[in-house]
Amino acid sequence: MTQFLLALAQAPGPADIGIVKLDGSDSRLVVVNPASDEEPEWSPDGKKIVFDSGRNGNNDIFVMDSSGENLKQLTESPAKEDHAAWSPDGKSIAYQYEWEGNTDVFVMNADGSKKSRLTNHPARDGWPDWSPDGSKIVFSSERDGRREIYIMNTDGSDQKRVTDSSAECKRVQAKYCNTDPSWSPDGRWIAFNSERDGNSEIYLMRPDGSAQSRLTQNDRVDERPAWSPDSRKLAFSWRTRADAGVMILNVESKTETPLTEPTGYALQRPDWSPDGKSIVCEWFKRPSNR
Repeated sequence: MTQFLLALAQAPGPADIGIVKLDGSDSRLVVVNPASDEEPEWSPDGKKIVFDSGRNGNNDIFVMDSSGENLKQLTESPAKEDHAAWSPDGKSIAYQYEWEGNTDVFVMNADGSKKSRLTNHPARDGWPDWSPDGSKIVFSSERDGRREIYIMNTDGSDQKRVTDSSAECKRVQAKYCNTDPSWSPDGRWIAFNSERDGNSEIYLMRPDGSAQSRLTQNDRVDERPAWSPDSRKLAFSWRTRADAGVMILNVESKTETPLTEPTGYALQRPDWSPDGKSIVCEWFKRPSNR
């Protein structure tokens, strides 16, 4: 993200969190802070938004009402904690825990209590998301040399790899290979981004790793896919050396529509509201708006 900010504004700047109505009727910031507030995700009932922030000097996970009120810090440790994801019933949050150069997947109650570790590997594990029935967690891991996608039970057992693009990624010298998995609400698909063809694009596969196909193909970086509630569309981040934004992709037709940006801001890392009418995302001030 720092690279994107340098390209966009010639200087790094903080991210705020805002909501954009898809009908264009309203766009508003809900969190503004001198530190970066990042990776927002709506709770299944639409009442809360979880996100991570460095506002207290260390990256921790916070939750707030969708209006931006009643902010509460959920994690407080020397580690970096981010990539939070709600369970479908809204009772738990999976997240990434980074300490001394390694990351693992943890889970906690939605109020921040009962934190437990789900993965324990010397390689990096992280970027979790839940299956819609709440029985599985999909995540990315570098345990086999390059970042691939795995699925496990919600207690951390039965960890299985479902992608294997090591040959393709080695050929193009891709660093991340397959990452940022997002499980569709109907349970039929997992969207993710991959560098297997030499550029970060959005891909689709069945939860068992079959039927993998590429959805985007262009010269920009496409990443961080998020499903619409009806499983028909994906919102994702895109960026180039000169600009960035959020795109809405119709999965069947593969047509793309830019998300309308508030004046003076670039958008990244989207997530849909449960009613499908709004998207919460990171807002970055453009140079002319600083």
